[in-house]
Amino acid sequence: MSTSNPTPDQPPEKLKPTFVPNQTRRTFFQSKFYYRLKYILRRPTSTTLGAFITGALFIAGSVNLGTYLWFGSGHPLNRYQWEKMKERGELPPELLEKERILKLYSLDKYYNPRDPLPQQKTMQF
Repeated sequence: MSTSNPTPDQPPEKLKPTFVPNQTRRTFFQSKFYYRLKYILRRPTSTTLGAFITGALFIAGSVNLGTYLWFGSGHPLNRYQWEKMKERGELPPELLEKERILKLYSLDKYYNPRDPLPQQKTMQF
Protein backbone atom coordinates (compact mmCIF):
# COMPACT_ATOMS: atom_id res chain seq x y z
CA MET A 1 0.00 0.00 0.00
CA SER A 2 1.16 3.46 -0.72
CA THR A 3 1.34 6.26 1.74
CA SER A 4 -1.20 8.36 -0.12
CA ASN A 5 -3.76 5.57 -0.14
CA PRO A 6 -3.33 3.50 3.02
CA THR A 7 -6.46 1.34 2.59
CA PRO A 8 -7.98 -0.03 -0.57
CA ASP A 9 -11.46 1.22 0.46
CA GLN A 10 -10.52 4.89 0.22
CA PRO A 11 -10.24 6.59 -3.18
CA PRO A 12 -6.83 7.97 -4.09
CA GLU A 13 -6.20 11.62 -3.49
CA LYS A 14 -6.59 13.81 -6.50
CA LEU A 15 -3.42 15.39 -7.72
CA LYS A 16 -3.59 19.10 -8.15
CA PRO A 17 -2.56 20.25 -11.61
CA THR A 18 0.39 22.57 -11.70
CA PHE A 19 -1.16 24.93 -14.27
CA VAL A 20 -4.83 25.67 -14.83
CA PRO A 21 -5.53 27.85 -17.88
CA ASN A 22 -8.19 30.50 -17.62
CA GLN A 23 -11.48 29.53 -19.18
CA THR A 24 -12.09 31.97 -22.00
CA ARG A 25 -15.15 32.01 -24.18
CA ARG A 26 -14.74 32.12 -27.91
CA THR A 27 -16.74 34.66 -29.80
CA PHE A 28 -18.78 33.59 -32.82
CA PHE A 29 -16.11 34.87 -35.21
CA GLN A 30 -13.47 32.73 -33.47
CA SER A 31 -15.55 29.55 -33.51
CA LYS A 32 -14.87 26.55 -35.70
CA PHE A 33 -18.41 26.81 -37.05
CA TYR A 34 -17.69 30.28 -38.42
CA TYR A 35 -14.45 29.18 -40.09
CA ARG A 36 -16.15 26.15 -41.65
CA LEU A 37 -19.08 28.27 -42.82
CA LYS A 38 -16.70 30.80 -44.35
CA TYR A 39 -14.84 27.99 -46.15
CA ILE A 40 -18.05 26.48 -47.53
CA LEU A 41 -19.41 29.85 -48.69
CA ARG A 42 -16.14 30.66 -50.43
CA ARG A 43 -16.17 27.41 -52.46
CA PRO A 44 -18.75 28.39 -55.14
CA THR A 45 -16.80 31.48 -56.16
CA SER A 46 -13.35 29.88 -56.12
CA THR A 47 -13.59 28.76 -59.78
CA THR A 48 -14.71 30.61 -62.89
CA LEU A 49 -17.63 28.27 -63.56
CA GLY A 50 -18.72 28.44 -59.92
CA ALA A 51 -18.58 32.23 -59.97
CA PHE A 52 -20.60 32.32 -63.21
CA ILE A 53 -23.30 30.00 -61.82
CA THR A 54 -23.42 31.86 -58.51
CA GLY A 55 -23.73 35.19 -60.34
CA ALA A 56 -26.50 33.91 -62.61
CA LEU A 57 -28.46 32.57 -59.64
CA PHE A 58 -27.97 35.84 -57.78
CA ILE A 59 -29.23 37.89 -60.74
CA ALA A 60 -32.25 35.62 -61.29
CA GLY A 61 -33.14 35.77 -57.61
CA SER A 62 -32.71 39.54 -57.50
CA VAL A 63 -34.97 40.05 -60.54
CA ASN A 64 -37.70 37.84 -59.09
CA LEU A 65 -37.45 39.47 -55.66
CA GLY A 66 -37.51 42.95 -57.21
CA THR A 67 -40.56 42.08 -59.32
CA TYR A 68 -42.32 40.65 -56.29
CA LEU A 69 -41.57 43.72 -54.16
CA TRP A 70 -42.36 46.23 -56.95
CA PHE A 71 -45.59 44.75 -58.32
CA GLY A 72 -46.83 42.85 -55.27
CA SER A 73 -47.83 39.27 -54.68
CA GLY A 74 -50.75 39.29 -57.16
CA HIS A 75 -48.52 39.85 -60.20
CA PRO A 76 -47.13 36.82 -62.05
CA LEU A 77 -43.35 36.60 -62.05
CA ASN A 78 -42.97 34.52 -65.23
CA ARG A 79 -44.91 33.06 -68.17
CA TYR A 80 -45.72 29.86 -66.32
CA GLN A 81 -47.40 31.75 -63.48
CA TRP A 82 -49.10 34.03 -66.04
CA GLU A 83 -50.67 31.05 -67.86
CA LYS A 84 -51.73 29.34 -64.62
CA MET A 85 -53.30 32.54 -63.27
CA LYS A 86 -55.04 33.08 -66.62
CA GLU A 87 -56.48 29.53 -66.54
CA ARG A 88 -57.79 30.06 -63.00
CA GLY A 89 -59.15 33.52 -63.86
CA GLU A 90 -56.96 35.31 -61.31
CA LEU A 91 -55.35 37.84 -63.69
CA PRO A 92 -56.52 41.44 -63.14
CA PRO A 93 -58.32 43.16 -66.05
CA GLU A 94 -55.36 45.52 -66.63
CA LEU A 95 -53.04 42.59 -67.31
CA LEU A 96 -55.56 40.94 -69.65
CA GLU A 97 -55.86 44.22 -71.57
CA LYS A 98 -52.07 44.49 -71.70
CA GLU A 99 -51.89 40.96 -73.14
CA ARG A 100 -54.53 41.77 -75.78
CA ILE A 101 -52.75 44.97 -76.88
CA LEU A 102 -49.37 43.24 -77.12
CA LYS A 103 -50.87 40.38 -79.12
CA LEU A 104 -52.50 42.80 -81.57
CA TYR A 105 -49.26 44.75 -81.90
CA SER A 106 -47.17 41.66 -82.62
CA LEU A 107 -49.68 40.32 -85.17
CA ASP A 108 -49.87 43.70 -86.90
CA LYS A 109 -46.10 43.98 -87.00
CA TYR A 110 -45.81 40.47 -88.48
CA TYR A 111 -48.58 40.71 -91.09
CA ASN A 112 -48.26 44.41 -91.95
CA PRO A 113 -44.58 45.30 -91.81
CA ARG A 114 -43.43 48.86 -92.37
CA ASP A 115 -42.54 49.96 -95.83
CA PRO A 116 -38.87 49.41 -96.52
CA LEU A 117 -36.66 52.43 -96.15
CA PRO A 118 -35.84 54.16 -99.42
CA GLN A 119 -32.43 53.28 -100.77
CA GLN A 120 -29.97 56.10 -101.01
CA LYS A 121 -28.63 56.70 -104.45
CA THR A 122 -24.96 56.10 -104.68
CA MET A 123 -22.67 57.62 -107.23
CA GLN A 124 -21.69 55.34 -110.06
CA PHE A 125 -18.20 55.80 -111.46
